[in-house]
Amino acid sequence: MPSFKSLDLAAVGTLTFRAPDLDKYPCIPLAYAAGRQGGTMTACLNAANERANELFRGEKMGYLGIPKSIEMVMEKHKQDWREHPSLEDIVQVDRWARDAVDSVLPRCNDLYLINK
Repeated sequence: MPSFKSLDLAAVGTLTFRAPDLDKYPCIPLAYAAGRQGGTMTACLNAANERANELFRGEKMGYLGIPKSIEMVMEKHKQDWREHPSLEDIVQVDRWARDAVDSVLPRCNDLYLINK
């Protein structure tokens, strides 16, 4: 395994940051929205993102279906959202969101699948 030198930020000098390109990275606004809402929405977003990426890597969902499926699942979750969840609530939402991505997969593929 190759070894790497430690990052010396003092030697780097200055770093420049820019606002993220929200058109190029459409999941960022979804993450901000989940964070603002809090409660179980962040677990929903995380589980939906993991499942959507799993489907994409398995070539069962197009790349653009990832943010769309997350958005659709987050919208569905609003009716069951909990502000102060227990650990059990979070685990349940995680399972639900992964299944919910599967349920919106046909719609996402109709919209975004590159190779039908």
